[in-house]
Amino acid sequence: LVLGVLEFVAAGALRGLGAGEGLALGLGIISIAFSLALFIRPGIGVVAASLLVGLYLVGTGAVMIQQAFRFRSLPEPAGPGPMP
Repeated sequence: LVLGVLEFVAAGALRGLGAGEGLALGLGIISIAFSLALFIRPGIGVVAASLLVGLYLVGTGAVMIQQAFRFRSLPEPAGPGPMP
């Protein structure tokens, strides 16, 4: 649940960069829905819960890889440079 809220915050921070804010927002919604489903029905079974966790982690990894490629294409910020 906390991760879903943090993904919402990340989607807001990515809004102006064009770096997959829609994917981060979607992942936040899925995360919140998954955590609420586990709170409401804790007895859904170990196999079903582990399958859902596995699918969630695959989705999270795909979004992270996609955002890494987008951030890599952004220009470096101007700064004082490396320290001697």
